[in-house]
Amino acid sequence: IRIFMRFILILFLFPGALSAEENKESSLWQPYQKILDIGIKKNSYSGPLGKFTHNAFDYKLLKNHKDYNRLIHDQRTQLIKSTPPSNRYEKLAFWINAYNFFTIVDVCENYPIESMKDLGWKNTKHNVGGTKYSLDDIEHKILRPIQEPKIHFAINCASVSCPSLHEKIFEAKSVGLTMKKLTENAFKNPLHLQLSGSEIEVTKLFSWFEEDFEIPPFDRKENFIKRYTPPKLHKKVDGYLAYNWELNTPENIEKAMKLPGLSKE
Repeated sequence: IRIFMRFILILFLFPGALSAEENKESSLWQPYQKILDIGIKKNSYSGPLGKFTHNAFDYKLLKNHKDYNRLIHDQRTQLIKSTPPSNRYEKLAFWINAYNFFTIVDVCENYPIESMKDLGWKNTKHNVGGTKYSLDDIEHKILRPIQEPKIHFAINCASVSCPSLHEKIFEAKSVGLTMKKLTENAFKNPLHLQLSGSEIEVTKLFSWFEEDFEIPPFDRKENFIKRYTPPKLHKKVDGYLAYNWELNTPENIEKAMKLPGLSKE
């Protein structure tokens, strides 16, 4: 309630303040949004658990694009000059965008590769505000300590079994709703959740980051899953699905999604 009242007060007293912040945020990530517009290949499917999207990314197309070098340079420059925010929602949006952008950079700079595992996540080279970070730094030292488990359905590790790369930049004003939608979308995807008799099998994200899904109000992963799935999936987790580490290219996504009961929209 206190946060809501503060929001209303700011809106009343300074009607241009929020739009100015939004414009600043949009301007900061404009090159990255153009990168997404070039590389994202949106795929829509219908399966046993409903309709969902699982986007691919065309790294070859981006790397060969006439604006590739300029867009990467411009976004890097913006981030070097930026001051990372401390507000919870601004921080989430900022660092999710940074993680996803830097992942694309790493792949393109080393393309062609088979998997992000060929590169790893520990190279401390990504400059934000004058400090260099690795992808591991961003994920484990910045994002996970915020204690928002839905980040695992928003950051993308450039692999087939990663939750879908979002086609738009994350914005502070809507990051919570966007992560909720991405989480619900992932649970309709057989790469992330499957019915197994009277139980369910889920993505290995729930094994690797189990402690993240046990924070209040969830306490255990089954409760987290219940929050974002229909009642028919409110079952005990009986195992973890195989994780496909191949790059999330259009060809690899198409191959992986040839599953029984699944059709492309």
